[in-house]
Amino acid sequence: FFLLRFRVHFESGGSLGFALSISWHSCTPVMADGIVSPLEEERSRASFLVRDLTDLLQGGRNRAERRESLRLAVEADPVFDNSDLNHLSRPHRYRRAMQKQRRLVEMAEEMNVDMLALREFVNDDLGTDLQWMMFIPNLRATFSDEQQAQWLPKALA
Repeated sequence: FFLLRFRVHFESGGSLGFALSISWHSCTPVMADGIVSPLEEERSRASFLVRDLTDLLQGGRNRAERRESLRLAVEADPVFDNSDLNHLSRPHRYRRAMQKQRRLVEMAEEMNVDMLALREFVNDDLGTDLQWMMFIPNLRATFSDEQQAQWLPKALA
């Protein structure tokens, strides 16, 4: 298999540098038998702290920690469990998606966060995705203030 290496380093003046390399490896990435996967091997050889890179890419430590807390909250809620998703009939999947949507709205209100910030961590298609991810942003982007005053409350209801 091919191994892709991506290195990040800080250069003088505070700028960020990147290096990319590809190499061929013949071992199989199996972890169950005690063999360390190439991914884990590469992570252990990183010349930087993974946490620092995460913070950098997500806009700072506070934002990264906030995203992590939102992800953990969604994953901890039993409504968002997908362990039996492949065994559900289509009507049951639809009902489950609507339960997830309702719980998502409740959690957003409880946690005082934007619903789309939580939606990012729900691993399923929800019946209102088109409404929240395309229709409402389109209203906000293309409607005048007067039109938004009339139509946006109806779309958000």
